[in-house]
Amino acid sequence: MPMTRNPDSPYGQHARHAATAARLAWGASAAYVLIAVVAILVSIGLAGCGGGVDSGGTGATPASVAVGPVSGFGSVVVAGIHHDESGAQIVDDDDQPLTPDALRLGTMTAIEGSAVVTSGTRRESTAQRVRVVEQVIGPVDSVDAAGGALVVLGQHVVITPTTALDAQFAAGLGALRAGDVLAVHGQLDVANGRIVATRIEPRPAAAAYVLRATVTSYERSLRRVVLGGLEVDLAALAGGDLPASLPAGTLARVKLQPARSGTLWVATALRAATPMLGDRDQVEIEGRITQITSPQSFSVDGVPVDASGAKFEGGTAGLVVGARVEVEGRSVGGTLIAREVELESDDGSDGRTFEVEGRISALDTEAQTFVVRGVTVSYADAPRFEGGTAADLALDRRVAVKGPLSADRTRLQATSIHIEL
Repeated sequence: MPMTRNPDSPYGQHARHAATAARLAWGASAAYVLIAVVAILVSIGLAGCGGGVDSGGTGATPASVAVGPVSGFGSVVVAGIHHDESGAQIVDDDDQPLTPDALRLGTMTAIEGSAVVTSGTRRESTAQRVRVVEQVIGPVDSVDAAGGALVVLGQHVVITPTTALDAQFAAGLGALRAGDVLAVHGQLDVANGRIVATRIEPRPAAAAYVLRATVTSYERSLRRVVLGGLEVDLAALAGGDLPASLPAGTLARVKLQPARSGTLWVATALRAATPMLGDRDQVEIEGRITQITSPQSFSVDGVPVDASGAKFEGGTAGLVVGARVEVEGRSVGGTLIAREVELESDDGSDGRTFEVEGRISALDTEAQTFVVRGVTVSYADAPRFEGGTAADLALDRRVAVKGPLSADRTRLQATSIHIEL
């Protein structure tokens, strides 16, 4: 059953109640950080209609949830789990169907699926629903190409070595101009007031702009809201489409007309996006610490984590607000009971790589590149070959590739290539 979007519906009332409870429990500063991944958790319907879960048309209640950026293909890899998406629904944040082309390296997703099983060294699940969620869709305000940063729809965005860029940006960010429309996937770094991008791609034909951010002020009677520093005119919304309240610090998602009215952006939709994590046997989230009481009690993108019985890979010294972590466990009553917590690096120094498996659909032996599952792979830096050599690369040949992003972040720089002859 799809989620009800009307804020006066039971779902809308439930979301407002949850926002109030979260504010009372955590205080205004913690409420401020109900961001990115939390919004994804809500939007995929983890609480579902009336407290249940939408099975995505499969008839089965999902046993697992994985949230994070796509780090590989063959099956879609999110949070270290290989998800077979061949029979899954792929939708955007408005429940509109998408094609598999919407899934790219760095795309922020939330995947509901079957129980995770281990096959050899891989953890696998069958995806039932894959939801794609952008943090921002809007025009570029300014670009700092040298510093690897830009401002999009008033939001400060930073690029790291693990940020995947669309092939259009091979020449660098310097080619961007004010007014160019982009889609930014990423996570909010509360400590530094910025979005750390996981993927950036052009979106010139966007019919609407989108922003997920926390509310600074909401004046229902005046039909105004300020979120993410952006003042938005709500005059175009019917009274029944306006939330009864959006307290300061509440996470909200607003859709905007792609042109200002005077100095203000005009909303076409507004809703709260409050964490409502359903009970799951297996939950895995890649995100950032947004509030911390102790190494045993913190939140990741607004999701409360009880790590009192968790194993900490690499220790607890780096557990601070803004730190990027991967947390695996089970969820009970909205809290993630962690089994394992692992710190991750934005600069790739933790040794994590991207991966892609499939058949070669294009091959350029002169440039030493090939394409698999829409990902361009460079083998120019003498990668390790298994099962064959570079001479065995051919169209339709199946390969498995691992490696980091290239220096321009638009390709996969292979460090190992396994060829099936």
